Amino acid sequence: MEDLSDHGWTPIHHAAYRNHLSLVERLVETTGPEILEAVSDDSFQNTPVLLAALSGSQRMVTLLVNFGADVTFVNRQNQGVVEICALRGHFSLLGYFLNLRNPKLNVCRRLIALLGSDKDNEILGCCSAVFEMTSRVDDSEMDTFVAEGLVSGLINVLKNNFSDDVRKVALNLLKSTLRCKEAKRQILENEGPRILVSLMGTRSSQLLPVLMDFIGELASEKEFTEAYSANIIPALTQVISNTDHGNKEEVLLPVLKILGLLAVGSPVYKEALGRQAGLLLHLVQLFGECQSKALLVAWSDAVGCVSAENRNNQDTLIGENVGFYLHQMLKSKYKDVQTSAARSVCRLVEGNLEAQKAMMESGIAIPLIQLLKRSRSQHAQEDVAQTLWALADADAETQRSMAAKIGVSLLVEFLSSPSYKLNLIGAKGIGVLAQGPYDVKNSVASENGAHHLLRLLRSPRENVVLGAVRALRHICLGVGYVPNSRNQTAVANSKGLKILVGLMVRSPSRYIRVEAALAMAASVLGHPKNLDVLVKIPGFSYRHVIQLLRSPDEEVRVLAGAALATFAFNSRSQQREIAQSGGVHWGDFEPFLHSTNWSYRAHAAFQVVVLARIIPDVDPAYTSAAGIQMLVCLLEGSSSGDVVALAADCVARLSHTRAGVPAAMVSIDVVRMLCQHLKSPSDQVKGSAAIALSFLSFNHTAERQLLKRCREDPHLMKVLIYYNKKQKWSSNFLQRWNHIRELNVPETRSRKKSSSIHVMSKCKSHVECHFAPYPPESSMSNCDRLQNSRKESAVSGTFDIVA
Repeated sequence: MEDLSDHGWTPIHHAAYRNHLSLVERLVETTGPEILEAVSDDSFQNTPVLLAALSGSQRMVTLLVNFGADVTFVNRQNQGVVEICALRGHFSLLGYFLNLRNPKLNVCRRLIALLGSDKDNEILGCCSAVFEMTSRVDDSEMDTFVAEGLVSGLINVLKNNFSDDVRKVALNLLKSTLRCKEAKRQILENEGPRILVSLMGTRSSQLLPVLMDFIGELASEKEFTEAYSANIIPALTQVISNTDHGNKEEVLLPVLKILGLLAVGSPVYKEALGRQAGLLLHLVQLFGECQSKALLVAWSDAVGCVSAENRNNQDTLIGENVGFYLHQMLKSKYKDVQTSAARSVCRLVEGNLEAQKAMMESGIAIPLIQLLKRSRSQHAQEDVAQTLWALADADAETQRSMAAKIGVSLLVEFLSSPSYKLNLIGAKGIGVLAQGPYDVKNSVASENGAHHLLRLLRSPRENVVLGAVRALRHICLGVGYVPNSRNQTAVANSKGLKILVGLMVRSPSRYIRVEAALAMAASVLGHPKNLDVLVKIPGFSYRHVIQLLRSPDEEVRVLAGAALATFAFNSRSQQREIAQSGGVHWGDFEPFLHSTNWSYRAHAAFQVVVLARIIPDVDPAYTSAAGIQMLVCLLEGSSSGDVVALAADCVARLSHTRAGVPAAMVSIDVVRMLCQHLKSPSDQVKGSAAIALSFLSFNHTAERQLLKRCREDPHLMKVLIYYNKKQKWSSNFLQRWNHIRELNVPETRSRKKSSSIHVMSKCKSHVECHFAPYPPESSMSNCDRLQNSRKESAVSGTFDIVA
């Protein structure tokens, strides 16, 4: 109150202003209560209670109110007790008037009315008073102010041309109203978003941080982003590209938050962010502005949100070298920065093979592995492990390499974690490692991996159970169906067979049922004690597997066939049990021999050879020939490393099955094809081929062919030895090879391929072979004739099989 003067004041005015309580009491007692409404004879015309409010004395105000003073009086300046307290900063006294709940004195409404003033000090006083009063009590007071029109008053302040100081205070107060649902609705309905977006063009270092922080809070509202995302995104680009703001962190933190919220809010907004010219480029370049830990984390999170599940944004960010900056963050001394970068890398490469390869080639896996092995926090381990697995998602070979880098010990540790995410990665990692040609199964046994995998079979999450049961299968059975007795025994000792039977019989998921059957088969193959335990478990029957063989799902049928073939492998007794439990038919397998999925072809080919004796509706010789023919065709004609590795694995299995099968495969040039695959860049292909050749070395013809190939190219022998350190070799083959090396026999020149082989190598369509009755000779192509000649050779080689 400007230029306050005590001229024209009566004694009660002086006493009220100067807090003389006893004098006021005597004056009221001697002259009567009407003195309480005496108006000063000056330009303000204040009453005693107004002057008491002006001095901020709550004791005097309380005394006057108790005597009956009128608190609703307004002086000549249109100011009452509410306005005076707000302008003078007497907020506790203002709270007193609010608590009076005087229906004639609407404190909230009179305060909000100040927002309509054209004077900065009145608006600032109002905002400060409301903020103070609503921050000390519960949200009910804020609800009252909002109901009286606080939101619309603040929006009008932002709309008009006030100073930055006034707008900043108004923005802060408006932001505090967001905890009230009604306030959010009013902001959206009163052109609030439009005004806020229009202010984003300001270069005020004072206003911009508050503005961006407020928009960041509002960006989580769906209605806001739906209505104004088209305007916000260009404005954000302008803010990011402007590096002249004073306190960059206060501006950039909310900007990065808004980017993340928009990206998470909808795939449409995420796509729009990618299409905005220059936005992603500026976002990447913004890394140079991020000097604090908080900014680095916010930047990384924004990159992750923008790139997640959006191929175009991923490619653009990779092209702008965002991987280099994320790599730098992984070397930070702050764990928060490292784990944030790991999460962003995961989102950047997920579902994008090119991005995965680019990031792997940059060497980003090295700091991630180091971070994983240093981390003890469960959340940090989850983030880093998921990132590593996302990077390895390109193919099984990369997954195997990544799992090897993580290590068996840490993967088994994941299995015992309370985190289902780590459980899943641990199970998958153990599974892919155990499928490889390297012998990690004993390492898993040493770490008690089977026990931890069995524990996961009780998980409520289907994907964890599936991962665990698949890993169990692989740790029990290696390439060429070489059993690992340590893990098989561990499964039985931990009552795993009983658990697996329960899953096969009662699980609501067909995939879990069939995988449980396959894991059981792997646990008992070559382990008579386990088989004796299994057949005595109540509920176990091959009928359950045979039912799955007729499932409507192709993958389930293929896996069911694999389970039956594994149970029947080198076991006439189990073949009889399968036949007596309902048996199998040619029609259960024949469609898969023509499948467009070449892995299904390999599985079916192996299955029909193993089960040939109990397939009643087709001659066993023809069945075996069909399977052998298909495996050899896949070895020669498939361009997929996974398919070739599987076909070589199936050859390795069949190489130590019933008599006649190895000879049939050797007769159609399988040794040459396997030797060719010893030069494959894929470890899985080379390993499976090498193990298959080690089994075939027991066949005299194969032995001679293999020795000849090794003389032509001694490097092949090095590969064979490398991948068969723990495999059984033909002693005769090794003796002959050592004899050749001792004599220092010179290398032989390789012959050119015969014309028939040349024809087959040129004609990739031979993989599309069918096993219907042979067509007339006149209608056959050269490839068909070659296939049939090979089939006849295979059939002739299986006569002793079915004798």
